[in-house]
Amino acid sequence: MAFDCCIVDFRNKESDKNLAILLEKFPYARVVPFVSGYHDIIKSIIGESKTSHIWMLSTKLDYSDFDFDYIPEQHQATQLHVWNSPGQKEGDTFLFPSNFADQDIRFLRDYKDVNYHTCDLEYDFDFFDLQYNLKNVIDNIPQIDSSGARYIR
Repeated sequence: MAFDCCIVDFRNKESDKNLAILLEKFPYARVVPFVSGYHDIIKSIIGESKTSHIWMLSTKLDYSDFDFDYIPEQHQATQLHVWNSPGQKEGDTFLFPSNFADQDIRFLRDYKDVNYHTCDLEYDFDFFDLQYNLKNVIDNIPQIDSSGARYIR
């Protein structure tokens, strides 16, 4: 693994399993909780990186089969690389160049040069679908076992 790594822990259903997979590949990785957004997280840690790029990964994905040996071509060296999974266009897997903070942007998608890659990783959508209407929501939610989900929609 040629680059530093930061793992964003969402404390999702598969968090422990996915974190173990990542720490086996990146034992030196910094693990941080998701608080406000990826942009804020990367701005707070990118200055500590000692490599030309830094991986930002998520416990939402199973990275068992992901190729972390990716190295951008010379003409892609300053691009933000984003790997997206089905249903997650903006992605949860990023390779940031060390000069990322040089651009004054508000959102990651505003970065001057984003290179989107597609991957087919298993995504942990840890929410529970609940069918209800406003007449019965208060009565039904306590009766549903949603302990395996962080969000109810």
